[in-house]
Amino acid sequence: MGERKIHVQAHRGACSEFVENTLPAFQRAIELKVDSIELDVHLSQDEQVVVYHDFEITPEWCRDKLGKDRKS
Repeated sequence: MGERKIHVQAHRGACSEFVENTLPAFQRAIELKVDSIELDVHLSQDEQVVVYHDFEITPEWCRDKLGKDRKS
């Protein structure tokens, strides 16, 4: 049998370093050369595509580790 490689997936981007599901989290995952990036996509009531894991937004999860709102 050939050599097997472990598939490395960035769950919601590099969420241990950046707010999950943000462009910086996805960019960091790309820099880390992961094999895939997992994300969830929803359609809002006004028919906008939203990248977010749950069906309701939790404001605390949209803040960085210092508690400031993220704009990205």
